[in-house]
Amino acid sequence: QTDLAESTEIQLPDGSSVILNASSFLSYSEDWDREVRLNGEAFFEVTKGEKFTVITPLGNVQVLGTSFNVFARNDEFEVACKTGKVKVSIPSKTFSEDIVPGQIVALKADTVKQIQRLPELMGKWKTGEFYYNNQPFSSVIAELQRQFNVEIEFEENKEQVFSGYFTNKNIETALDMVCLPLGFEYEKISTSKFVIRENE
Repeated sequence: QTDLAESTEIQLPDGSSVILNASSFLSYSEDWDREVRLNGEAFFEVTKGEKFTVITPLGNVQVLGTSFNVFARNDEFEVACKTGKVKVSIPSKTFSEDIVPGQIVALKADTVKQIQRLPELMGKWKTGEFYYNNQPFSSVIAELQRQFNVEIEFEENKEQVFSGYFTNKNIETALDMVCLPLGFEYEKISTSKFVIRENE
């Protein structure tokens, strides 16, 4: 389990590696069967072998040996394939499909979408870089709060989307990177609290 503003790398019993993003939870049974449960976000590099399964509250991922990213928080579920082939299942939508490098399956607002993205941008959060393409601004703020363990107040606008990126080295630089393109400004209330508003 990782706390806010923390990520960690774990070696699994079969030699596979997992990098857990901030505020995420991963578990597996003592009698290792290449099955893990995830709540949060993780990047997997799976060693070849028997079927490897990731179970989340919204959907499941099955692979034999590959690298991929899984995001499963609240009512959002996203799987991005970086190498190899990944099988994504979303039981509530009777959806089951194989995806290949550069393909993403996303469940958002109760709708399944398939998206293309450059494989080299997948899992970049492992090095502290967070890339977005027309993502809800609220999702970006939620990630900023997890990465820096801060509270950010803003007036939520469901239509507001963000394309761009930020790094998790410095909170004020990151806020500049997400606020400036949208014409927003932020105010520092304390070291752990910020308020974002539209420029007057």
